[in-house]
Formats: sequence, C-alpha cells, structure tokens
Amino acid sequence: MLRKRIAAAMGAVAAAAAIPLILFAGPAQANPTTPYMCPWTIVDDTNTTRWIHSWVQGYGQIICHYNATATISCRWNAYNGDQWWGWTNPSFCPPRAIPTTP
Repeated sequence: MLRKRIAAAMGAVAAAAAIPLILFAGPAQANPTTPYMCPWTIVDDTNTTRWIHSWVQGYGQIICHYNATATISCRWNAYNGDQWWGWTNPSFCPPRAIPTTP
C-alpha cells in the first residue's frame, strides 16, 4: 500500500514537471532547418494576437498555421524569407518570414 502511494506521488511530481515541456516543445515550435522560420505571433484581421499553432516545411516553402483548423495561415520561401511565389498571403501576414539566426 505504501509503495502505491509513493508511486502515485512520484507520478504526480513527474507530470507537473512535464507541463512546461508540453507547453513549449509541442508541434508549434518554429525552428526549421532552413534559414527562415515562422513568426511566433501575428495579429489577424479581428485585431486578435494569434500564436503559432503548427508549421510545415517542404519543397522550399514554410507554411505557418496560427489556429487549429489551419484557416489562418501564412506561406513563405524557407530559403530567402519572401512570400511564396504564386501565393498571396492574407494582409495580416508579415511581408517576410524571420531569420533563424540573428
């Protein structure tokens, strides 16, 4: 019985310690292996600040989603930071992605 209580207490401590890792190392981390990455936040058309929810990289582009349904998204060239060619970003997207190194 004592072992079960100790195990339960240790599990609760481990779960509490993992919360910051879950919040900051989830699918929203924006650190691709390319020279440019997603801005951490944008301000949408309703003047709401949106934090990055997820991002996808491939074929030379980086697509940044700022909500769970991917309807608030911005797309840039992952190698030069410009808007992806043939694509028009919404007005709330910054004109360029941000560099991964200062």
